[in-house]
Amino acid sequence: MSRWRDAARLARWVPVLCVLAACADDPAGPDEQGVQGDTAQTAQLTFVRFDAADFTGADKTGSFWAVKGENRELRLHFRTATGQEGDRFLEFKVSDDALLARPDGTPFAEGDSILITVTVDAQARFVFDFQPSGLRFDPNEPAELRIEFARSRRDLNGDGVIDERDSLLRQALSIWKQERGTSPWIRLQSLRIDPDRIRADVIGFTGFALAS
Repeated sequence: MSRWRDAARLARWVPVLCVLAACADDPAGPDEQGVQGDTAQTAQLTFVRFDAADFTGADKTGSFWAVKGENRELRLHFRTATGQEGDRFLEFKVSDDALLARPDGTPFAEGDSILITVTVDAQARFVFDFQPSGLRFDPNEPAELRIEFARSRRDLNGDGVIDERDSLLRQALSIWKQERGTSPWIRLQSLRIDPDRIRADVIGFTGFALAS
């Protein structure tokens, strides 16, 4: 297990009992590994965007059944003109012990399943809605979100010029989460796997985005 994951898990201060008891009244659930004090409003963030041509052929939604006791995952891809699977831009993994509680707080038993759906932002931003809202994962065995942005728009700040400012914004990218449409965004502890791929642990469903 990586040192990064160990550090991320130590940073989680909300006990599992909160998920099953007190947090059952709050569909948003507790805050997972957010960077303390690092929040932003939508207007303050620069979101990664799909290249216009690529977005036309990109998967706009995807679903899969997560099962307690089984490793499952979802991948969203770019598609060719004939619909064949191309490069992926999102990967979401749920390990066999990750499922913890349904949105109503009911714990998962071995063999229980739930349908997970991911929807891509219609404005071509790297913003993803995860449902069902309020689904919780075990903080000790979180789900894993990976976002790949090699085929994103290079003019990150949208000023019409690809320059050093875009490079600096690209270097500062992180995965952020937003509980509701009017809530501030919270930056998650994110790991840059390679120059064009970032991952973060997930312990609850909400909206996620790649931004700086």
